[in-house]
Amino acid sequence: MKKTKKHLFGILLSIAFLILPGVTVQAQYSSVRTFIDADTIVRGYTVKGYGDTVFVGIRPNVFRNESTVKIEQVSSDDTPEIPSGLEKASDVYTYNIAMSVPHVLDKPIMVALSYAGNDSYGKSIYFFDRNDNKWKPIPTTFDTNKKHARALIHFPYTTIAVLKDTQAQSGEPYKKGSQALGIEAYAGAVIDASSGTVLYEKNGSVPITMASLTKLMTAKIALESGINLDGETYISSGHMAEGARMSINPGDKVRNRDLFFGTLVPSGNNAAKALASATGLSHSDFVERMNNKADSLGLSTMHFDGVTGLEPGNKTSAIDYALLSRDVLKNKTMLEGTTTKNYCFSPVNRSNLHCFKNTNKLLDSELYVTGGKTGYLPGYAGGAGASLMVKAKNKDGHEVIAVVLAHPSYSRQFGDVHKMINWAFVNYSF
Repeated sequence: MKKTKKHLFGILLSIAFLILPGVTVQAQYSSVRTFIDADTIVRGYTVKGYGDTVFVGIRPNVFRNESTVKIEQVSSDDTPEIPSGLEKASDVYTYNIAMSVPHVLDKPIMVALSYAGNDSYGKSIYFFDRNDNKWKPIPTTFDTNKKHARALIHFPYTTIAVLKDTQAQSGEPYKKGSQALGIEAYAGAVIDASSGTVLYEKNGSVPITMASLTKLMTAKIALESGINLDGETYISSGHMAEGARMSINPGDKVRNRDLFFGTLVPSGNNAAKALASATGLSHSDFVERMNNKADSLGLSTMHFDGVTGLEPGNKTSAIDYALLSRDVLKNKTMLEGTTTKNYCFSPVNRSNLHCFKNTNKLLDSELYVTGGKTGYLPGYAGGAGASLMVKAKNKDGHEVIAVVLAHPSYSRQFGDVHKMINWAFVNYSF
């Protein structure tokens, strides 16, 4: 059952929960029992009943064999006990997908329930885990016009209902679940992007080398310094740097806009140095503005010695970096710079075209990413390993920011942050 729970709570949050086309069966007052033939399996279908108050939507090719789907309303006497702090906001139903060998589905099905009340606050779809005898929440989205709650689930049989957390406090995040969260990174934090409330932290206040997460501040200070993004800069040997690089060379004449995107998308160290110099500020003056910005935001653990992140003295805590990201990513240009997947440019005085891809792999995930920055500085260079910040939005429009620092694996840090974001949307409402 442990694998079943892990699979369930790792459900992808940002997939659109749409009622699927195909076969539709409705029953007003009795249980719904529908045979699904081979042709329908290929198309996908939705079974609905009880006056359109419950839906089971099955995507194409979820099954290989013909099957029968049954939906049945559960009487009050047969409903598993609702724990203190929760109350029913819908009727209770069971669904059962008959299978020759019952197993957790490789692909999720969609369930939707009509809920009572004029708002969705404090409500989630819950399933009853018969092994633990507990009601457990599922990541849920809401159609507030139709008053439908929707969620994805991997179980072929269970009992479901919309339950409301009666202890919810309107206007701030509240915890609605109890799923544990463990991450491999030495430090991490998740905050509510709207309020800045810390939802999770592990060594969240410890200052750690931030590596190329530095470039978020570099790009922001360049914008605040009034740089003309339509202006042009000659690349010099002084702009060259080790590590991640943008495809520019001494003698190239490059648009400042291309340097801006070259700083954030491929995390080019040479682009960051050229972008900072394009403001007309000296290196020391530019770095001073970076530190002044951190001070103005009350980020006491944050300090900069340079603009690229190659400097071991560039340090921050996970919480402070999340709070910096909350401020910086309110800027639309910064948002665009951190969410652009691919970017191409040509130097003004050259004919060759260069293209690069964003280093943030979660842009290609099912998450609705609204900002991010990667970083890596190995120990032999004075760093602490990998680092990553991602801001993401759920279907209700609520955003969280997750940060990891000192992760031992550049590739596995994306899984940690993905898990942290899912955890926040499962365990909190906003």
